[in-house]
Amino acid sequence: MTHSDYGFLVATDIGRIGFMEDRLVELEQKVAFLERHVEEQDTEMLRLSRLFNQLSVKLERAEERIRDLTNNEPSDGDRLNLHEKPPHY
Repeated sequence: MTHSDYGFLVATDIGRIGFMEDRLVELEQKVAFLERHVEEQDTEMLRLSRLFNQLSVKLERAEERIRDLTNNEPSDGDRLNLHEKPPHY
């Protein structure tokens, strides 16, 4: 039996307690860092999600505009001759 078995603290017990306290502080710091990191990632994911939605809407509008322009394209007979000078020359 050791002194610590009888309720006495010996140097090795004090050293272990100090080590455990240091380890506990280190773990608390890591948890705090990870909590902050997760919060920052959540904020960034929300920002990117909003940006993605905005870009999706813009892309949809651009595709719609291209379809409209393509559907309303004049036939070959109606096209302007690009080599022909305008009447005001």
